[in-house]
Amino acid sequence: MVAPFATGPSTITVEGEFNERSYVDLTVRMMRRFGLRVDVSENGRRFDIEPGQCPTPATVVLPPDVGAAAFGLAVTALHPADVLFRGLPALPVDQVDHPDADLLNIVAGMGLPMTADPATGMVRVRHDGIRLRPARIDCRAVPDTLPALSVLGALADGTTVLDNVAQVVRPVHEGLVGLGQSRTSRSEPHSPGQSVQSVRSV
Repeated sequence: MVAPFATGPSTITVEGEFNERSYVDLTVRMMRRFGLRVDVSENGRRFDIEPGQCPTPATVVLPPDVGAAAFGLAVTALHPADVLFRGLPALPVDQVDHPDADLLNIVAGMGLPMTADPATGMVRVRHDGIRLRPARIDCRAVPDTLPALSVLGALADGTTVLDNVAQVVRPVHEGLVGLGQSRTSRSEPHSPGQSVQSVRSV
């Protein structure tokens, strides 16, 4: 983000594993919205930024915080629920401008019933009790939702595998290990990820 204001051209190249790419894409889109030029290679791993740029004013509508909603979505899976998520529009994932937007597809795939509330157009979760389906989830795109996903995995009928969690910060990882040490679930290492075993009640 500071490269456009440097005194010379900057090149950033990603080598090895490219974690949290959705956050990088969001940063580039936001920079461009303010008139800053960022050239991205076809494979999305090289970024060239010219120096001496000047941002221009822009009107920005902040997207819904899908990452924060993850915890609420997980809670609604615990017991029968009827919850309206005000501020979380029921839009196709490709229209949600947030790095964690894939979470909505993930929880829907696990069987959490999300519908569009007819009065508000927001997401509503309503059910009389469900058992979620297990899933294999690549956490590189949704790292901040790992704690919520681990809870959902513990509630699923089977083993949920959370792949690519090595980049998750230590406190979040310790929280996941703590979940695995509880009496209601079992979390085990699964290189390069983590597996969460099903439980019968929470």
